[in-house]
Formats: sequence, structure tokens, C-alpha cells
Amino acid sequence: MVASSALKNVGNGMVEAGHASPSTAERSCGSRRAADLDAGTGGRDAIIRFVVPGLPKSKLRARHRVVNTKDGRQFVSTYTPPATRTEEGVIRMVAAEAMAGRAPLAGPLELKFAIWLPIPQSWSNKKRAAALAGAILPTTKPDWDNGGKITDSLNGIVWNDDSQVTDAHVWKRYSDRPRVVIEIRTAAPPGLLSPNGN
Repeated sequence: MVASSALKNVGNGMVEAGHASPSTAERSCGSRRAADLDAGTGGRDAIIRFVVPGLPKSKLRARHRVVNTKDGRQFVSTYTPPATRTEEGVIRMVAAEAMAGRAPLAGPLELKFAIWLPIPQSWSNKKRAAALAGAILPTTKPDWDNGGKITDSLNGIVWNDDSQVTDAHVWKRYSDRPRVVIEIRTAAPPGLLSPNGN
């Protein structure tokens, strides 16, 4: 978990928690776009950007249990696993610091989500260097969409509801500093894709 004192406001709605600048190797090859996002160079129109250090965790499914009441009745209780509550709490804290008291964003939004995963310790130096350069990409957990689901915790803080996200981009890359970088900006008007598929 990240303490509030560990958060560094770097201006323009951008907050970093801990040391998270990309290495030279991470800026090369296939990691270029994700490294640009990590460095906050993804564009001048960024609205909010923050970094959550540490190994990213997938959002666990809601759990269910049967509860027996004193009068003999039973009902099913649904609850969020503690690990997910902790992860969401960290993200909410960093996001609230980045928002700096502003109201949740309105309108259509674009989400960029970069997941930097640890390099397996068993890998050779050559394979490790290739992973840092983006030549080897992670195909392990967390799933790209499951990692993104943790952004449910931004509801009511960064946006009113995650249904406002109309465009999303997810990167998974290796790093010697595991972290998650989240950037939200106003969605661009249609152009690349049109409703008729042209």
C-alpha cells in the first residue's frame, strides 16, 4: 500500500507514487508507446495521469457465502475479496490525490492503462535485457481486461461512472520496477473508425 506522504504531485493533474520513471531499455523497441505513457509524454491533452507502484493484481471475482440467521433463516451474501478491496483502496487514494479536489470528469473519456510486470528471476541476463527492450512481451496473468477492471474503483473520483470510457488502450510490458500507469483524457472525435466499418 502507498502512504499519502509517498505521493508526489508533478503538476497538471499528474501524480506519481514512488519512483516510476522508465528505464532507457524500456523506452526502446516495442515498449516505446508504453514508456511514453509512463513518462507522461502521451500527449498535451492528458487530463489526469497517475502511477501505482508494485505488482499489479487482477480484480478477483465477487465471492458468495451462505449465512444462517439466529431464527434459522438462510440467505446468500456477496462480498468483495479483501485483496481486491486493498488494491482498489490504493488506486482510489492515488487517483484522489491526482484529482486534487476536482469534481469527477464528465463526457466521453479515453483510458490508457500500462501494466509493467516483473521479469521472472529465472531468466538469463540476455533474455532479461530483451524483455526490458520490449522484444519479449508478457503473456501471463493478469489478463489485459481483468487488469483494466480494477478501474471500477475510479467511479465517483476520476469519472462519474466507467461507462464514460469510450476508448481504451492497454499495454503489458516487463520492467524491473513493476507498476501500473493510468492516464485519462477527453476522448477524441471519431475518425479512425466509423460506424459502417470503413
